[in-house]
Amino acid sequence: IKATVVSVDLNNNKLTLNTGKEILYGNVIFSHGVDINTFGIDGVEDNCFFIKTPNDTTCLREKLAKLAPRSNIVVIGTGVTGVEIVGSLLDINQYSYHKIYAIDGIKRPMNMFSESISTAVTNSWKKYNIDINMEKFVKKIDAKYVHLEDKKIPYDIAVWCGGTKNSSLTNSINSYLNIKSPHGIPINQNMSIGKYQNAFAIGDCSFSSYVFVPKTAQVAYQQGKYVANAFNKHSIKNTKFVY
Repeated sequence: IKATVVSVDLNNNKLTLNTGKEILYGNVIFSHGVDINTFGIDGVEDNCFFIKTPNDTTCLREKLAKLAPRSNIVVIGTGVTGVEIVGSLLDINQYSYHKIYAIDGIKRPMNMFSESISTAVTNSWKKYNIDINMEKFVKKIDAKYVHLEDKKIPYDIAVWCGGTKNSSLTNSINSYLNIKSPHGIPINQNMSIGKYQNAFAIGDCSFSSYVFVPKTAQVAYQQGKYVANAFNKHSIKNTKFVY
């Protein structure tokens, strides 16, 4: 069904779609991801590439293929996605040299992981002459420059990996649960939502309060496989997810 879920009724096992149709379910798995968070920064929407869908990556790949050597590529955000983008750009640089900038307002890249991982990333970037700009917040982005607090960086391509936020569906579910959670739908160790043993959330829309897991495709894949196997074995209540 190509539609949007606009409200949920977990007590009565019912979803309401934007078409007005109501769906009754025996079990429901929410895996609708997150929205991109631009933090309202002027120019981000109009001037940056995003990495959210397969079409996004195709458009970026086509743009990169047309760049002249020694172009400026700016990657904003140094979490998992930003670091992976920089790594991919370094692979491209084996064939055509570009100047790569990494920008973030946080102190170190991959700050959700151990400091040793951040150090390894930073050392690698220095080795390959990445222009590292940590603890630098983007103020605005126009057609030619990324404006930081103390300087502006010219760019040919700007990639925004600067953050995500709950989707409207996630906020609707949390509101139903009477929970405020900016990190997603809180889930138990078996991916279930609160007291509802027939409602589950996996992937980026979910948030585990038991153990930290990063919001990556690898985690979502493992969670999906776990839930599928548990359903197939009729053992969803008797197992717990381990990343």
